[in-house]
Amino acid sequence: MSHQLFTAGPLLNTLLAFVCFGMVASSIYLMNDLMDLRQDRRHPTKCRRPFASGAIPVRQGMFAIPLILGAAALIASQLPPLFWLVMASYLALNLGYTFYLKRKLLVDVIALSGAYTLRILAGNAAGPVELSNWLLAFSMFLFLSLALVKRYIELDTVGVDPADEKADEKRVMGRGYRRADLDMISQLGVASGFSAVVVLALFVEGAGKSGLYTHRELIWLVCPIMLYVISRIWVLAKRRELPDDPIYFIITDWRSHLMGAIVAAIFFFAAVTAGVPYRSWGGLSVRPREVVRPERAVDADLSCGRWLAYGNGRSYGDSCFPSEGALIDMRRMNRILAFNELTGRVRVEPGVVLGDLIRHTAPAGWFPAVVPGTQFVTIGGAVANDIHGKNHHRHGTFGRHVASLRLMRSDGRLLTCGPDSHAEMFAATVGGLGLTGLIVEIELQLMRVGSTDIVQEAVAIENLGAFFAKAPEREARHDYVVAWLDSLASGRNLGRGVLLCGDHAPGGPSSALRATPRVGVPFTPPFGVINRPALTVFNALYRSRALAAAGPSRVGAGAFFFPLDAVGGWNRLYGPRGLRQHQSVIPLEAAEATIARMLERTQRAGHGSFLTVLKLFGSLPSPGVLSFPMPGATLTLDFPHRGIATDALLAALDDDVVAAGGRVNPYKDA
Repeated sequence: MSHQLFTAGPLLNTLLAFVCFGMVASSIYLMNDLMDLRQDRRHPTKCRRPFASGAIPVRQGMFAIPLILGAAALIASQLPPLFWLVMASYLALNLGYTFYLKRKLLVDVIALSGAYTLRILAGNAAGPVELSNWLLAFSMFLFLSLALVKRYIELDTVGVDPADEKADEKRVMGRGYRRADLDMISQLGVASGFSAVVVLALFVEGAGKSGLYTHRELIWLVCPIMLYVISRIWVLAKRRELPDDPIYFIITDWRSHLMGAIVAAIFFFAAVTAGVPYRSWGGLSVRPREVVRPERAVDADLSCGRWLAYGNGRSYGDSCFPSEGALIDMRRMNRILAFNELTGRVRVEPGVVLGDLIRHTAPAGWFPAVVPGTQFVTIGGAVANDIHGKNHHRHGTFGRHVASLRLMRSDGRLLTCGPDSHAEMFAATVGGLGLTGLIVEIELQLMRVGSTDIVQEAVAIENLGAFFAKAPEREARHDYVVAWLDSLASGRNLGRGVLLCGDHAPGGPSSALRATPRVGVPFTPPFGVINRPALTVFNALYRSRALAAAGPSRVGAGAFFFPLDAVGGWNRLYGPRGLRQHQSVIPLEAAEATIARMLERTQRAGHGSFLTVLKLFGSLPSPGVLSFPMPGATLTLDFPHRGIATDALLAALDDDVVAAGGRVNPYKDA
């Protein structure tokens, strides 16, 4: 259950522990058979055992016991000291069983189930791997049921004199039972077996918090299979069709093999994506040591040491990954808790996706004041990154519209903070990349709109100079202003593109915001298809289409704010290495010259940018001390990742930005 099956160190130690425990168990079985020699010779089936039948001389068995134990001790010396302790406990328990406990009513079967559970503890000590308490509880009940069925068969098959009227009241030789106990033993055994299934069901309910099983609902299918296996064993025992060792029966029975294969397949498919690397939108990946998927704030156990929250994986860089420790996947905390249609205040959990929030509030005439270029970000991620949109000059960053946050600190305390309450913690959390604690609840103030549709106008810009001349004038007239640039244009056309301006339509029906893409890229091609020929065609088509409309036109929110969301998995088009996005902001006085230098640098490096976006940041301050925006011009570039050449280009672009007194966006930096 720890999902470390193919980890080399734990696997080798576990194999050594398996051999060692097999030797210890073998020596104990030899000792047990020698001690039970008299009873076994009188037993209808045990009389065929090697010592009881005389196939192996008793002297050889007595010689083999210390030899096997010595070999086991030699192997155990290569394992951790904790394994020695568990092995010694196992040996002591079995010796106690052989010489004393097996003659005590019920204590004997509890000792047997404990011995099997100690084997699991030994595997943990040898690994070491994380120990599942669910597995320990399940094994205790399951092996207690098997021990009871073993005792049931033993009592049911012992020879009885039919003329002895008090035979049922007599104790079986060497045991603490009477034949009259058969019904009680069977009831206890069935109850214990079914209790194991109850433990399994409780494990399924709690498995979502561990992060080990992505499709935990599949594990429910194991419950009826276990009910069948346990019930069948007891029915066969009652029919006297089961051998005296139920473990041997399970190992040799083809139906048990089939059930075991089905159970293994269920657990495999339940965990088929667990352990698969978490990815950023740029294609970076991480295999976290531990994943926690809380469904409520109370499920978020922060005692695991170092951790970092993960939203919906739409950050381009690696800011959403913990460098070490646990990853807390917040997507199951996705409830809209309250919405006031009169005031536009909404309270949500951090895993709520922006598009779902819009679909919930837009019918009442409310819209988020700031939205990024995709609807598939979480609200928690929007706060942690203090995202911006196409209207920074009017509404600033996302954090300006957060009324309050509930923050879980590393000690488990819940802290409510906002602009007027614990303001310093609020300022550190907005744009703080999840470093101040786990955001578990967010209260937002939405913006009243006549419609979510946008009245859009496209304006041609011939070069960078035209952008810096036209953008301020357009910002004075419109809520939303953004420019798309042709990254391949050079010379006097450097910075050629389209300036898109928009405002919310004053009224009328709004176009529905699709919850799913129209089309999708089903797989990552072996090589990127974003190359210079493709960019040349795309740039020409995009510019001609954007400028085709004569005057303003009404478009849906999806088409204006989230055009790329229409293509699911579009980032796969960049190939198996993914993409790298670079976003910077340059003070306005140095912006035109610096951005020209950056565009020319990308062209000289042979890196065409598919999505080249330029816009202005206004002077509205962000509440976050680490927020990216500042007054100036912000340029976004993205490139197919080509290894060292791309890394060198990104480093050179960083130098250009720093030299101009600008900033690089941390949540897009890789």
